[in-house]
Amino acid sequence: MNDRKNQITAKTIRLLAVLLLVAGITLMSAVQTGISVSRATLEPPPLDDVFSLGPTVEPTVGPANANCRTLGYATSVKIANYRAGTTSFTLRGRTEYFCLWNLVGKFFFDWRSSVPPAAVIVKSEGSSNIYVYEPDHLTYSNTHMSGPIKQGLETYEINTVEVCYGDLEPALLPDTGDGTTPRYPGIPCVPDFWMVEPDRSNTSINCAGCGDAKLRVWVGGTEQPVLNMAVDAFGNNGTLLTLWNCEPWEVRVQVELPEDVDPDKWQLILWNGTGPDDYTVTDEATFWAGAGSSQTIRFQLVSK
Repeated sequence: MNDRKNQITAKTIRLLAVLLLVAGITLMSAVQTGISVSRATLEPPPLDDVFSLGPTVEPTVGPANANCRTLGYATSVKIANYRAGTTSFTLRGRTEYFCLWNLVGKFFFDWRSSVPPAAVIVKSEGSSNIYVYEPDHLTYSNTHMSGPIKQGLETYEINTVEVCYGDLEPALLPDTGDGTTPRYPGIPCVPDFWMVEPDRSNTSINCAGCGDAKLRVWVGGTEQPVLNMAVDAFGNNGTLLTLWNCEPWEVRVQVELPEDVDPDKWQLILWNGTGPDDYTVTDEATFWAGAGSSQTIRFQLVSK
């Protein structure tokens, strides 16, 4: 009897350890990214079997000019500028979303859609890969999409992605209560810790001669925890702001100087270019951080 109790106790301890580890990783991730994490973000929604995250679909190689209309689909969304991000469009009188994310150069990508597409055409040089999804199994996302394979088992670079939407049989759709097409369970391309992380943006904020300065940050209008600006190898203060975002976010930053800096003698400037007069007297900057982007914001403390 005691052995059984000991076994149960050991199992309980191991389970608690795993739960604490998961919670610790989630909290650490939230702190590192600087993004406010809500309770809803930490609890995945219940997924019905119909909300598939993408069964394996073997593509058919087609011509480079393949398009949704020639395949028999009336509605198409064309993404000519191949990059990570969300494209909005109108379907059956409602705004829907298609998102490219988790890009690997110009060769592979994942996608999500607020409504299940009928087909996705990945166009490359001279040919295209056509992924057709079964209408009796609604597919809201798929991974590892690519262009056709050329000689040597390499894939062609992707030029354009075209998404086709057809007529969905009402009998196949879950009951939403309002007669509309069901949406993806969760807004497409918002970071979900139980799914693959989307692409990220890196922004370096440097402040020359700023001493023990701190940085206030607002992402999408929401203020984040204050960041310390550490001294780099060149003696300048700075910090690296990494955001996990699949669509562009507006970011505002403001430098807080140490209390011993006399505001009557010193001021902050923001460099806008490389010329001697390419600056603005200000202690803050507003910019857009796009998925996969990398940029540098340069402040400097100068005498008045």
